[in-house]
Amino acid sequence: MAAKSNFDEKQLIDRNQTAFETMMLIFVLLMISIFIKIIHGPWAAGYTEESVFLFIPMAYFFGRSTLKGANFSMKEKNPKLVAGLAMIAGLLCLVTFSVSLMKGASLIENGMLSGEWYYLLLSLPVLSIAIAYLIRSKTNKTGLENLNES
Repeated sequence: MAAKSNFDEKQLIDRNQTAFETMMLIFVLLMISIFIKIIHGPWAAGYTEESVFLFIPMAYFFGRSTLKGANFSMKEKNPKLVAGLAMIAGLLCLVTFSVSLMKGASLIENGMLSGEWYYLLLSLPVLSIAIAYLIRSKTNKTGLENLNES
């Protein structure tokens, strides 16, 4: 017997489609990275390269599935609170990134992206949730309370 899902059938289809699109985005990013490494050599320092492959696809998945109404289950009690907390977390990451730049951090070191990009990339997934909720709430007549019913 299959476990009962908290998502309706449309949400599951949208999540699966978005997951496939995200996988294709990862593939494209990897191919671009390989091409740059062949032509130029390493393009990012340390964990910055891995952050690109992790946070950009996460931002795409969260934003796209939120816009489609498939990011949160039907049992989600307060999507406005989730969107607000995501916005706060994203803004804190952006503030951290900005402070490091104001202290003189360099975005490019030795011809490669520096580790300073990490906090900017980290802000992308959580901000994508908040921005997608904002867009969806403005375009959805019923508002966020009925987000999963549309």
